[in-house]
Amino acid sequence: MSLTPASQAFLAQIFPPNAPPARDMPLDVGRAKMEAAARALGGPYLSVRRVEDLSIPSLDGNASVKVRVYSPKIDATLPVLLYAHGGGFVKGNLETHDQLCRRIAVGSDHVVVAVDYRLSPEHRFPAALDDAEAAYTWVVGQVAWDATRISLAGDSAGGNLMSALAVRLAGKPESQVRPEHRIKRQVLIYPVVDVRCRGESYETYGTGYGLSATAIDYYLESYLGPAYTDAKDEDARSAVLENPEVSTILYPHPERLPPTLILTAACDPLASEAGSLKERLKAAGVPVRQVIYPDTVHAYMTFFDIFPESEQSLEEIVRFLNEDIGS
Repeated sequence: MSLTPASQAFLAQIFPPNAPPARDMPLDVGRAKMEAAARALGGPYLSVRRVEDLSIPSLDGNASVKVRVYSPKIDATLPVLLYAHGGGFVKGNLETHDQLCRRIAVGSDHVVVAVDYRLSPEHRFPAALDDAEAAYTWVVGQVAWDATRISLAGDSAGGNLMSALAVRLAGKPESQVRPEHRIKRQVLIYPVVDVRCRGESYETYGTGYGLSATAIDYYLESYLGPAYTDAKDEDARSAVLENPEVSTILYPHPERLPPTLILTAACDPLASEAGSLKERLKAAGVPVRQVIYPDTVHAYMTFFDIFPESEQSLEEIVRFLNEDIGS
């Protein structure tokens, strides 16, 4: 196994050989473990000018969605970054990605709005995506920042949700999404973009590199429901797997998508689909850059105490959010 020392240390601490498979771990235990790891290894606390926990209307108006707003300064001209955390759609919350969101806000001089979307299997697709859209709708209606400069970011499952939100919004007419409120750019950190994918990286890194192929299947089944694995009803299964709001790489109009930064761990089952997305966007004329970290495993982004790649990726994100790319 050729891995960086940081990746080896991460696997030894978070994925020891005797760890039970994700499917066999009670949800509350898995969620608590993720929170504990984030607290222990998320890096030194970083102060932000103002941090607010708010409840905003859900998409249907019948409930609320929690968001956390990180304002590096009180300035109505600041751009906004909507962030969705990772966790396989079944775990993660505002706390697990708090330190990352703080660093992005301060480093990029963006207001960061983190979305505490509903988790699976209690709330399956499209609940989490609907919550992300609710957050976008709320952001557009505020005057505390520049709602004409909205970008999206997310890691892993959160990368899927932000990619799917970009797809959903790109498909709406101007009567629903005004031109000035179109997404300006997106940051996808080792995202899920093709749930049909069984590419080379899935086979090569599906066992022994942290995130496993069997865990991915469990997470997607939790998110998408029984149709994900229902071999008896191939039509229903295909309808789920080929939905562009699930497998966002299948969106038929990639030219409508915003400039994109893709951050990839080379030793990640999801690496192949990230590369395929880059090529699809490039072919459509969308400005896209992919940064690949050799010998590095999935989930590195939030563990600043272990991975030098976390800081390197943060620098890439800050540069991308602020560079002039004609958007």
